Amino acid sequence: MGCCGFRDRIEKYVEEFRKSGRAPKCPKCGKVLEPAVVYFGEPLPATALAEAFTLARTCNVMVVVGTSLAVYPAALVSLEAHRSGAKLYIVNLSPTPLDHLATAVTYTKAGKTLPRVVEHVKKLTNMG
Repeated sequence: MGCCGFRDRIEKYVEEFRKSGRAPKCPKCGKVLEPAVVYFGEPLPATALAEAFTLARTCNVMVVVGTSLAVYPAALVSLEAHRSGAKLYIVNLSPTPLDHLATAVTYTKAGKTLPRVVEHVKKLTNMG
């Protein structure tokens, strides 16, 4: 959660909201707390995007969950992982432009499939 850069776990603020019915205030600056999310149309934080690309270039496996892979530049992170030799596993309700590059694709809800995908990836990568 952020407003002035303040970050904390959300649980206590959600509880505060449930009890009082008022939006929680930042203990640092006193403004209403805002979620640390990027809304549609907003730019991604440059440092987070750069880190994502760095990690994509060095990972062995990338599990892509619940995205159309059609919003850029974030969609390029998975492509970068593939170009760097990582295996892609895609879990989404509908086809994506990178399905043909993936080791496996499933068109289901993530909550149903993700535990099985994680177990499969663990076996393939000797992590489990």
